[in-house]
Amino acid sequence: MDRARNYAGFMREKFFIFTLLLTTPSLWASNCRTLSPKLADYLPAKSIKKCHSIEEGLSFDQIYALDITQNGEKKKVAVKVLNPLRHLQNRKTIIRVSQLIGQEKWGPEILWHSENELIFVMDFLKGKSMTTLEGNEKKMGKALREIHELLIKDNLGPIVQRYSMYDRSKKRLGELVQLKLLSEAQHTAIEKYLEGLKPTLDETHKIIIHNDLKPSNIFDVNGEFLFLDWAETSVASIYDELGSLSFYFDLSDFQEKELLTGYFGPPPRAIDLKYLDIHKNLTALHFGLWTLRMGNKPLDAVVLPTAQEYAALQKSLLDQNSKTTSPTTFQKVGAFLLSNFQKMQPGKNLAN
Repeated sequence: MDRARNYAGFMREKFFIFTLLLTTPSLWASNCRTLSPKLADYLPAKSIKKCHSIEEGLSFDQIYALDITQNGEKKKVAVKVLNPLRHLQNRKTIIRVSQLIGQEKWGPEILWHSENELIFVMDFLKGKSMTTLEGNEKKMGKALREIHELLIKDNLGPIVQRYSMYDRSKKRLGELVQLKLLSEAQHTAIEKYLEGLKPTLDETHKIIIHNDLKPSNIFDVNGEFLFLDWAETSVASIYDELGSLSFYFDLSDFQEKELLTGYFGPPPRAIDLKYLDIHKNLTALHFGLWTLRMGNKPLDAVVLPTAQEYAALQKSLLDQNSKTTSPTTFQKVGAFLLSNFQKMQPGKNLAN
């Protein structure tokens, strides 16, 4: 019943956004008061000059860009509509963390949010997503350290769920088994690998992290890093965060040392390099499982790309403006990573 009410509220508020595209301000004035009074108060129809969808992620959260006039000033804002099937506690976490990050200038400022935590309005970022960390590895390490300390200081722990890269990989693996995209032997091999990692993973310190750091979620705005999309915020290992950066930005050994130096201070310890390598491989495994799930072909039926083809496909998936994200593209990336996984031993890089 609670989810049904949440979904009804979601559809009312989502309809408000769609009607920006479908109605004139005069028609809207009579409709939105019933659909979403408080949002309509914050964004009255007469203030909205233009609206378009930016993206609909695979989590089914949606983002819209609006050109508005407020207090005589023209500005651009982004409206994020969260998937109503997200648990209320998860939605509260997303908005609270996003507010904190915005207040400290590490992300866009949150301007308004609904009482049911389904929708929020924020500043629109004018910048570009990061495509490389070259020359900025130490700076990124320091930025992450400051953000992690900020999240610890705000005592968010009680409202943030535990959900590590290990947990995510286990979940994806279970989904692939249900979809019959892996053979029994493949499932057993991956399960055995994950279980073998668990004692080492349990050694690392767990804190609140972003948990989805990839190029499209990090913007360069006037030379400063800004971090977007805190929808996966959770309590997990700091190396989940660092390993994700290493995988998605394809960091070299030297770059990894620079990143660790920025986060921990010099020089990187051997144990930190070991943990980073393990979590980088774990991120690659999760990404392989996740991308394979986006199609309907079993792993053995997917045509393997060459290493060069894989690099181009991987780049297209991580490009937030890419139009090439067909199920075939997803599955080829997944098959490449998982085929390499079948040859690897712990400590050997999945993506190479």
